[in-house]
Amino acid sequence: MDMRRRKLLAVLAVALVLWFLPIPEGLTPAAWHIFAIFAATILGFIFQPIAIGAMGFIGVTVAALTGTISISVRTSCRSSIRRMPSPAPCS
Repeated sequence: MDMRRRKLLAVLAVALVLWFLPIPEGLTPAAWHIFAIFAATILGFIFQPIAIGAMGFIGVTVAALTGTISISVRTSCRSSIRRMPSPAPCS
């Protein structure tokens, strides 16, 4: 088995282990699952079994497909970013 495949399996293993671990007290299941996806995505950025852009896209896609984040959350974040005031011009 080549090194890229091993790295990808390590990222998937971390995601699955975190996903199925007992949820810590004080967290919602959605918060724990988004942490598992985030941790695996960051590990993918570090190990780079595939391109970083693809790894990020997969992380967002998995979060959406698993229902961890809803469409309203994604669209509200996008519209909030557009409405952010521009920084004051330097004088």
